Amino acid sequence: MRFRRNETPPPEPARRPVEFAWRVHAAQETWTAKVDAKAAIVLSLETAILVVLLAAHAPHRLLGQFTGWRSTFAGLAIGLYVMAMVLAAVAVIPLLGPTKKHRAEHDRNVIYFGHLRHWRHEDLNQWLGRMSQDDELAQLSRQLIELSRRNWQKHRSLQLSMLTALFGAAFLGIAVLVPR
Repeated sequence: MRFRRNETPPPEPARRPVEFAWRVHAAQETWTAKVDAKAAIVLSLETAILVVLLAAHAPHRLLGQFTGWRSTFAGLAIGLYVMAMVLAAVAVIPLLGPTKKHRAEHDRNVIYFGHLRHWRHEDLNQWLGRMSQDDELAQLSRQLIELSRRNWQKHRSLQLSMLTALFGAAFLGIAVLVPR
């Protein structure tokens, strides 16, 4: 089989699992970046909406003049937007994991910077030189599981934030739009 100048030959059969694991890792990184970007946008929007709601809740403004159930619904809407902001912030906050765990596990892990920072360069150089393909695949497998768990948490927090904001908007809409 001949290859053109810019083509790379397919990986050796023994390397395919490692190559695939790295592609999955790249996909996980992409999903992390996307959920972080979405959560930052949602957090900004929810913050802006909350500022407007708080300004409109002043006594001489629309929401501040509500009484009875309308006042309760407006208060619920504000509370729900605060909860939505917290959930969006949870999605954006980096999930680094416990330092003690990283320090204890660093001698078996080199992919995540939380583990890698505990290595001395001489020890890491020797360890990498002895690393087999099975060691690399085991590392990638552990990292993929951790990344997917953290991505799941981030996506779930963002989803709950958006749903909470929608409920807040519904309560506000009912308070404002239902005729007296």
